[in-house]
Amino acid sequence: MMHFPGTTLVKVNFRCKNYSKEELINSTCIIHISVGQEYSEGEKFLATMDLINKTFRSCKIVVCDTLQRHSIQLEDSNISAEEAYKKAKNFGSEWLARNESAYKYLSIDYDITRWDDWLKHENYNQYFVEIVELYEKNLAYRKSINETAYRFLKRKNFVGDQRAFDLCRKYLLEECPVLIPLWATTQYSFVVYPRFRTAAMKSTYDHFLGTESTLLREVALKFNPRSKPKRTSFLESKSSTKEVLYS
Repeated sequence: MMHFPGTTLVKVNFRCKNYSKEELINSTCIIHISVGQEYSEGEKFLATMDLINKTFRSCKIVVCDTLQRHSIQLEDSNISAEEAYKKAKNFGSEWLARNESAYKYLSIDYDITRWDDWLKHENYNQYFVEIVELYEKNLAYRKSINETAYRFLKRKNFVGDQRAFDLCRKYLLEECPVLIPLWATTQYSFVVYPRFRTAAMKSTYDHFLGTESTLLREVALKFNPRSKPKRTSFLESKSSTKEVLYS
């Protein structure tokens, strides 16, 4: 039985660049879920959704599950691409079930999409081809992708591993068409994620939207513990209005 999240012991604040937090109020946002990361789980995710519920008028929750198949292959050299895909999709379904109480009671409008929904988008291949060509022909863009891959591989102790680099590059070249040009088609104003954009994502944003765009402005998060529980802004009666399929 789903537990109604009446309180939270985590404090979360928005971090904004080049605009005031007041611009967030009654606007629209996409929250990008990295399945398996601690900031997308439990109390931290609950506190994040509570803050979103109090701030925005609508929210799109994007569960980036099957994108993680590249990371799964990086960590396990014996797993096949098909097995990694199935594992990543299962992780997404488990995430939806495990964190249901953090989104099912939202009092604002929201919807949930998964990574495959975006890969099947009618414009995905167009943007993917454009980004691959940009990577191949534009030295500055290629550098931003490679730099982002290198930073990730350094954290994971895979520097110098060509297979790991190729998987990381595939991850980024698949991710960039979704997080910038496809999400821009939603006309949502902000993207909420714990960290600010990587070099790869900044370059992709500048290429497709430019520096003056008011779409998909980045909102990072800062977490701190609370000494006393805080009551959430959710409505207990809201749960009956949304049905989510864990397919």
